[in-house]
Amino acid sequence: MAATETQMRANETQRLRTLRSYDASGLDHGLDALCGQLRRSLDVPFAAVTLVDETHTRVIGRDGVDTESVPNDQSFCALAIREMGPAPFTVVDALSDPRFRSNPFVTDGCGIRFYAAAPLIAGDGSALGCLCALDTRAREVTATERQTLVDLSRTAMQILEMRRHMQEARQLALTDALTKLPNRTAIESEIGKAIAALDQRHCPFSLLRLDVDGLARINETKGQPAGDRLLQLIGEALRQKTRRSETAGRLDGDDFALIILGADPAMALAAGCRIKQLLDKAVAGAGYDVTFSIGLVTFLSAPADVATAMRETDARLLEAKRGGRNQIVEAVVGQSDGRDQLAATAPIARLPPI
Repeated sequence: MAATETQMRANETQRLRTLRSYDASGLDHGLDALCGQLRRSLDVPFAAVTLVDETHTRVIGRDGVDTESVPNDQSFCALAIREMGPAPFTVVDALSDPRFRSNPFVTDGCGIRFYAAAPLIAGDGSALGCLCALDTRAREVTATERQTLVDLSRTAMQILEMRRHMQEARQLALTDALTKLPNRTAIESEIGKAIAALDQRHCPFSLLRLDVDGLARINETKGQPAGDRLLQLIGEALRQKTRRSETAGRLDGDDFALIILGADPAMALAAGCRIKQLLDKAVAGAGYDVTFSIGLVTFLSAPADVATAMRETDARLLEAKRGGRNQIVEAVVGQSDGRDQLAATAPIARLPPI
């Protein structure tokens, strides 16, 4: 493989990595307004802000454009970011340009003839996409129009940077710093969504509360850094082993929570057993002599609010700890003759203390 091809692949890998860091999905009204300004400035019928990923060019800002995604083999922008430098890329007449004259946007109903684009350049120099203008008539682009493209593309990039910083700030605000799991605020938000889904679409959910038996002893005998490492180990295990229908988080201290969507009581109990067993294995493998007490409630009818759901699981967790620790106590909130009914089981015998 030639060195230049190797470098091109490395550059594309870096470009895609940078693109993913922006998480710029969906349309942005600020970018729509920017496209409107470009349309008026260049007197064209179409303008768009695009991002080019592995397979598609996604439209995240538009004026006069009704598409949201174009395959890269049909995308003017996908070719533009490969061929242009920092200066705008222009196609005066696509019908006479061998790169575009067979493109369906040229030959079919759209009848695109003119295309001009300026790249969206990230801080590391990666071209993420374009701000582009399109017309159905062939035409030249003036020096003033080129400068307008460059200026507006920089503004578009500033908007994307602002969106990324806001997303990062939001992520930090919803993440527990020690375990990197969602924090209490994030988990309570997810419980609220689960309650709404149960109330509106009859989708059951289960809430599991998990407490570490013996963390205080670890802190006293081995020091708080050892206790923190234990909590990080738990966080890592939960991040790697939870399923797509499950959301795990750290509420505070050694209090963890897991939301399980769409599970009936038997499925929820199986999930609780699986989580306990994987944590037992993880901590034993790291040399920690601790166990886990779990309270598990499956909601077949919606609790009044997040606080009510948390109280139900807290009560089951307290039963597990008072009943000898290292066990799961479950309950089901369901419908019986039109009234909510709470049925708490005894501690699960098949999970004896270790």
